[in-house]
Amino acid sequence: MPKVAELQAASIYIYADDHNPPHFNVRGPDSDANFYIHNCELYVGEVTRKALREVRDWWSVPENQRLLEEKWKTYNERD
Repeated sequence: MPKVAELQAASIYIYADDHNPPHFNVRGPDSDANFYIHNCELYVGEVTRKALREVRDWWSVPENQRLLEEKWKTYNERD
């Protein structure tokens, strides 16, 4: 599970050979959730308020959105 970013309250991952829709995983001591890459909306799971704020702040940077999209394509390329 390749780590994309390390935040204070959680880490962001993109798993290889994962299912659609394109999403990223947020894991931390009290967080275990998936978010859609295209809009950073919670897809499934639970996340603390602090982690949610950090994830959305991190995602709001355009370079980070591009990074997530690139990593998804790299790790989940379909034939």
